[in-house]
Amino acid sequence: MFREVATAVLGRRDAGSSHQILQSIKDELAWRQSEGVRKMAERQVALQVASSRERLAWILPMVGSSAVFLLAGYRSTRSSVVLYPLVPMFFGLLYQCDLAYGNKTNRIKGIAERILTEETSMIYVPEWHYTRGDSCHDFAKNTLLL
Repeated sequence: MFREVATAVLGRRDAGSSHQILQSIKDELAWRQSEGVRKMAERQVALQVASSRERLAWILPMVGSSAVFLLAGYRSTRSSVVLYPLVPMFFGLLYQCDLAYGNKTNRIKGIAERILTEETSMIYVPEWHYTRGDSCHDFAKNTLLL
C-alpha cells in the first residue's frame, strides 16, 4: 500500500526512493509511538507516587492521633493489649512512606519485569478472535438469555 501511494505521489521513476522515504516515515512514527508510550508510563508512575503522597497526608495524622490516644489508654490501664492496634497501623504507615518517598516503585517494576521474563505462564492471556457476527447482543442472546 505504501509503495502504491509513493508511486502515485512521486511518479513512477522515484518509486525506489519513495520506498526509502516511506520506510523512514514508518521508522519515525514507530519511534514517536514508543516514546509516547514511555512518557505515558512515566506519567502513570508519577500519578501513583503523587496519590500515595496524598494518602500519606491523611494516614499520618490518623496514626499519630491514634497513637496518642492509645498511649493515654495504656497509661491509665497499664495493659499492653491497648497498644496492639498500633502494630498494623504502623505497618500501613511505613508501607505508604516507602511508596511515597522510598524506592518501592522501582522494586515493583523489577518484580514485574522478572515475571514477564521468567514466569510467562503466570500472565498468559488466551487469544480472542472476533468474527463478523460477534456483538454484545449475540453474546447476551447466546449466553445470558438461554
